[in-house]
Amino acid sequence: MVDGAALEKRSTCKRSVGSNPTLSASLRQGYGWQARWNMWYVYILRSSRDNNLYVGSTNGTNRRLNEHNSGKVDSTKNRTPFSLEAYFAVKDKSRVIELEQYFKTGSGRALLQKRIL
Repeated sequence: MVDGAALEKRSTCKRSVGSNPTLSASLRQGYGWQARWNMWYVYILRSSRDNNLYVGSTNGTNRRLNEHNSGKVDSTKNRTPFSLEAYFAVKDKSRVIELEQYFKTGSGRALLQKRIL
């Protein structure tokens, strides 16, 4: 049998974060949206004007898409508007640059066309 003092002690113990953590607890432990702040993205845009693809990398896809569509990017300002076709999330900036460079090669574009887009 469990006495009242032992039961009270059990119920007042701090709970560990379980399957449904509060937002503050999940942020302290690195779960949820906090992890996305450090992500880098390779993104693929399609021009509505000439239907060609553009491959780039960023740490904010929505911001970067808005920059392309508002004409702030010299290399794409004559091809607006763009739509986001796909993006890939990667933790490491150097890896995202490698992936972007690969997608700009002939075999990378073929992979995008055949398997992804």
